[in-house]
Amino acid sequence: MLPSPAPAQTNAVRQPPPSRSIEEKEACTRNLKVIFSAIEAYKADHKELPNWLSDLVPQYLPDTNVLTCPVCRRTGRFEGPPLADPKISSSYLFEFCPLPLTSSNTNVSRHTRREWKERQMELAGPIVPVVRCRHHDPVLNVAFDGRIYDSPTSWEALLTNRLNPATLTMARMFAGGTNRTARAPAKPSVEPGPPPVSQIAATTNTTPVTQSSNAPPLQISQPMPAFASQSNAVRPSVGPELPVPAPRPQSVASPPPQRDQGNPATAPGSNWTPVLLWCGWMTAVTVIVCVFVARARRRSLTPQKQSLLPVRIETRADGAPTCTITISAPSATSSALAELGNPSGGRPRLRLQTPIKNPAPFRPMPPHDLRPLQEAAREQALQRSSFLAHLSQWLKQRLVQRLITDRVQLLQNQEAATLQIQDVDQRLARVERQIKEHTRAYEERIADLSRELLAAREENRELIRARIEQVKAEMHAARARAIAEAEREQTTDH
Repeated sequence: MLPSPAPAQTNAVRQPPPSRSIEEKEACTRNLKVIFSAIEAYKADHKELPNWLSDLVPQYLPDTNVLTCPVCRRTGRFEGPPLADPKISSSYLFEFCPLPLTSSNTNVSRHTRREWKERQMELAGPIVPVVRCRHHDPVLNVAFDGRIYDSPTSWEALLTNRLNPATLTMARMFAGGTNRTARAPAKPSVEPGPPPVSQIAATTNTTPVTQSSNAPPLQISQPMPAFASQSNAVRPSVGPELPVPAPRPQSVASPPPQRDQGNPATAPGSNWTPVLLWCGWMTAVTVIVCVFVARARRRSLTPQKQSLLPVRIETRADGAPTCTITISAPSATSSALAELGNPSGGRPRLRLQTPIKNPAPFRPMPPHDLRPLQEAAREQALQRSSFLAHLSQWLKQRLVQRLITDRVQLLQNQEAATLQIQDVDQRLARVERQIKEHTRAYEERIADLSRELLAAREENRELIRARIEQVKAEMHAARARAIAEAEREQTTDH
């Protein structure tokens, strides 16, 4: 584990005025943007991150004064070992340095700090800082994607709303004891109850900032090549707003890929798999029903083949012999041969039989019973109509259930958005009320001092005027702090 910071060292330095602290923070932010541009240029040339910030000098950072925070120029404190740059004095901490991790756990001690940060990116996304300045309160961070934000000493505490910071510690990241890169889960597991900030601080960036004997930065006497400014490539600072975790990065040298917002199938928050499965299932059911109906209709429209029976001709009154006339169609097996010999092979043949001398008595054929066929047809029609009715009813129920589910989800989202808007309105009203109260108090104080100024003697008027100017300055500073806090809370909520 890394050593804990010395608590008494920060309080030993006298705090500067608020206006100077703001100027120092703005200057430090500009330095961080230049450093991030140099890191991006180094990655474009070498396809990997530098080992230390000193690797950027002088090709990517001609001016080494960029590596010195304005607070360090005032206090003389720089980053100390073991996280300090071994080649140059710097005020900034490079998180992806190849420094071996120190821990009693053998699985952890076999890895480097860069491997630890790469595994953190797989869970937390590009919010993992690549460069930090711990000389400000709160700490200034440059994320892997270029965003600049404020955080406590342990930046992992900002992720408690969606991720347990304990999962980002060295012991948890290298618990398996393997050298392969850990796979990022589809959704980060959130364990109940975040650990205290002191526990996180004991396993993260807590190396103390110590007094350095070589306070002045390294000066380069030889002329340096022109530095290609990449300020346009640096993304603007968005304050403490937490970005949504991006997809798993393919490598450390390149930022995580972004989804295509123009394609609805790959846009964030869209899931088309259930819809496609439902459409495919409905298409299959429709095809089956159509085939079933077509076969039933074809069966009902097919005429029944009636066999031809011989017609007996009785003897006429003049005594002519009787004969039997038989009309039959050609068989299926002999149809082909008949067509070869007879051009009209498809026509029925007429054959005369010799009369029978002693014909059998004529017996009428029993009537054919059509009731089973009629019942079968009626049952088939009933089954078909019942199936279609059940199918239509089921489809209606599914459609209504889907509409109800979408409506409930829409109402829930609308209610959540309304609650968030009400919360923001309440916070803004509270801040506005506080500003009005402070303004009224300062105005009353100024009025009292003005009355004292009118009643005082000539020698005390200059002192009272100075006090009035001081009170006005305090009022403007308090108003600026209140507005800044309101904007910070609003950006944090968004």
